[in-house]
Amino acid sequence: PQVTSLFPFFLPHSSLRAPIEMRRAAVVAAGRRLSGSLPTASAPLLLSRVASLEARSASPLAAWRSRCLGFAVARPLATAAAAAGVEPQGEPQVLMASAKSNVGKLAGAIAAQIRTHGVAVVSAVGPQASYMVLKATIIADKYLQDTLSGKRLAVVPKKNDITGEEAGGTDTVGLHLHIRPLPEVEPAVQPDIFSSGNTNVGLMAGLMSNMLKKADVVTLGGMGANAVSSALKATIIAQGFMADTLGETSVLAIVPRMNEFDEGGEKRSRMLLACTRTES
Repeated sequence: PQVTSLFPFFLPHSSLRAPIEMRRAAVVAAGRRLSGSLPTASAPLLLSRVASLEARSASPLAAWRSRCLGFAVARPLATAAAAAGVEPQGEPQVLMASAKSNVGKLAGAIAAQIRTHGVAVVSAVGPQASYMVLKATIIADKYLQDTLSGKRLAVVPKKNDITGEEAGGTDTVGLHLHIRPLPEVEPAVQPDIFSSGNTNVGLMAGLMSNMLKKADVVTLGGMGANAVSSALKATIIAQGFMADTLGETSVLAIVPRMNEFDEGGEKRSRMLLACTRTES
């Protein structure tokens, strides 16, 4: 566990544009430096992982996946170094989440960036990765209860185009999820709009934009990663529909929370997303 939490296994998202050899060399060098500060029993495991990294494929897509697979978050190299008692270097970068991220650790990384910078940005590709980020945001909100003081963590989703150069030759689309505190917004007990994996996101976005003309908050509800992904996409589209009213100073943000309800005599759980306007 010590090795997993201390080893700066990924690099910032912006580093995807750098040559793979430079990225690997930076991680390997940091790993070897950290090995000297770990307990005797842990250092060999860290060095073993460094050796494995040295032999890894140079494919940019493989490198991106290796940074995500099985880990909670792409902590910046400087943050991981600071956690190990090493002098931090550089500025915090975009965090990265995957479908197999550890939600608790991702929540801790989000909370740390909120405390330090007031905002956090997480990059996610695919419904499951986005769902992990929202679950982590809910947990991070609990971590920050003493410091938020009447505020809740909200997420502003933005489309993130990933070029073929960054993704091993294949263009793809992901999300940048901007997380920051907002004045507390309570969603309705029952969703105003139900989302599912096969919901027409264009129609849902139109319904959202029409409801937000008369209401301050519209609550979306969904069960599972695909339903929540549809809600995030609809929020981005709704912002386009409302461009004239939102202007350049406002955006749509969603405040997530989990909600338990009874269905057929059984307790079930869903995610409620309170969508509201906020300053950009």
